[in-house]
Amino acid sequence: MFRRLPRIAVAALCAGIAAAMLPARLTGQSSLPTDYSVYPEPALPSLPAAGGTFVDPTFGTRIMRLTDPNDGSDCRVEYSYWPTFNVNSTRAKALCVNGGVDRTRIWTFDPTGFTRGSSILMPMLPQSTDPIWSGSNPDIVYGHSTTNLLVAFNVSTQTTTTIKDFSGTVPSGDQLQQMSMSADDNEFAFHVTNSSGTPVGYIVWKRSTNTLLLNRTESGIDEVQIDKSGRYLEAGFTSGNNRIWDLQANPPTSTDTSWGVDGFFHHDSGHGTIFTYNGKGNGVAYRQESAPHSLTALMALSSSNKTGHMSMRANNEGWGLISNYNNDGSKVAFPFDNEIFQVATDGSGDVRRIAHHRSVYNDYYDAPFANISPDGRFVAFSSNWGNASGRRDVFVAMIPAAPGSGGAQDPPPPTCPAAVNGAFTGCYYADTTMTSLAFTRTDSYPLAFDWNLGSPDASVPVDYFSARWQGNFNFNAGSYTFTVTVDDGARLYVDGQLIIDKWISEAATTYTATRTMTAGTHAIRLEYYEAHATASAKLSWAAGSSGSTSTLAVGVTSPQNDTSVKNTVTLKAAATDSVSVVGVQFAVDGVAVGSEVSGGTASVSWNSRNLPNGSHKITATARDSTGARKTSAAVTVQVQNRH
Repeated sequence: MFRRLPRIAVAALCAGIAAAMLPARLTGQSSLPTDYSVYPEPALPSLPAAGGTFVDPTFGTRIMRLTDPNDGSDCRVEYSYWPTFNVNSTRAKALCVNGGVDRTRIWTFDPTGFTRGSSILMPMLPQSTDPIWSGSNPDIVYGHSTTNLLVAFNVSTQTTTTIKDFSGTVPSGDQLQQMSMSADDNEFAFHVTNSSGTPVGYIVWKRSTNTLLLNRTESGIDEVQIDKSGRYLEAGFTSGNNRIWDLQANPPTSTDTSWGVDGFFHHDSGHGTIFTYNGKGNGVAYRQESAPHSLTALMALSSSNKTGHMSMRANNEGWGLISNYNNDGSKVAFPFDNEIFQVATDGSGDVRRIAHHRSVYNDYYDAPFANISPDGRFVAFSSNWGNASGRRDVFVAMIPAAPGSGGAQDPPPPTCPAAVNGAFTGCYYADTTMTSLAFTRTDSYPLAFDWNLGSPDASVPVDYFSARWQGNFNFNAGSYTFTVTVDDGARLYVDGQLIIDKWISEAATTYTATRTMTAGTHAIRLEYYEAHATASAKLSWAAGSSGSTSTLAVGVTSPQNDTSVKNTVTLKAAATDSVSVVGVQFAVDGVAVGSEVSGGTASVSWNSRNLPNGSHKITATARDSTGARKTSAAVTVQVQNRH
């Protein structure tokens, strides 16, 4: 491991923060302390067996002991940016010594009941020091072997698949170390060590295009980390200087930071952001990787023998997690000593204080290395539980909700509505993991969105968003070809079966899949995510040839093209075919208006006041008895309402 040891104390404590007496102890409280008081460590709670829980006597959080001697002679969290929990918090992992060898042990985990289940040992082919859970598949964890193979281990099937063989890239005798990975499982970064174990460079590989974005030989490297978006790489040097690479530039460009000015050691990356310790001497700082010299100071900490690790693994990047510890093994003397807490990344100084980790620092692996789950509900950390020479175990603190604060574990978000008939329920998310639901609407078939450099709505960012469309559609018996065109990733399901699986970042690409359909209603679901740059998502299907030939045609008959409309407008369309027309679905700017209208002559009322004034496109999609669909040419109207 080439993980940095503490080098310098952090900045002096903010003026005006005075020590306070310990208040009455909390027991199972429903929210977290948000003050800056000194909280000494009380007597150690007695430990249950693995899977048992207890309450932190100071902060009131419920804590599970995840491991005990039955799991290994020593167990610990791997690091603050190697996530303990998978994408939906249904599995947890730890590094445990079994038979004198480090092994990654993986448990099932019930996030609702807060219970630990059975465990398995990850195979030894992946190195067990830095496996990383997939950002989308709860069953997959990535790792790499001593022979420079990048592999994926499926926890459900307990099978290992080779993703990439780097033996032709890494010089003979050299080895990949300390993997990091983008949130969409597409970009992977490593530093490279020589036969003596000295770092000599680093590489970045893009999975979707099978290309090396960087292959650098450099001395003085400590570690590298790719950000969640896969666009930026932070190369850290043992000097405390850093190099931030923009991998989207062609060729990639870099910006250097300097220790004592704006350089840093301990850190973690979000989507295009870095949460750092010792940023510009201000204790804890936050910055955009596109402008790494410009820092937002978040808070200061006491100045002597203190350090900590950072975690930005939660989807909610409004809070960063810090596990602070005294590297001389001393007790609490200042606010946040030997403590796990969150700090707001907006510069407000807001904090949430979670637990004392109770680990007495004696050597590097006594650090708590706390990391937070993607849903922001759980924090895993290592602790020797007050015994500097004792065994280490992994513990999990459950973060209570913080009503009204926009917290790490906020009240349950709104859910995606059920599928509708003859159109799609569109659910749009402000992240790439379909977690933070931003808005919903009904979208018409076919899906034909091209947002270019924009997004579906102001509530969704232009980069790093996702969507799920689900609908129930009537099919005649026969063979159908489904066509998906996306920039970036997509998964298409028919009746719950995955038929197109391209969950990767890439330029607009078309995929097809053919499936035999029985007569009747079938459930169609398309999942999509956008990484960065242009965004588009399109889905359609077509029946194969049969005894009856469809000559389906449809056109919007009212309003006329290039006319002005206001208030409530009647949309009309007419469809003809050599076989019977089943129905017509209207859409404005790709968004369905009402439900499908039966027959070939259709009309529906549309309230134009629901859209801003300006140009809008009206289409009609007809469906015939063979299952064929046809979308009309768009009619452009000018909405001119008084608002």
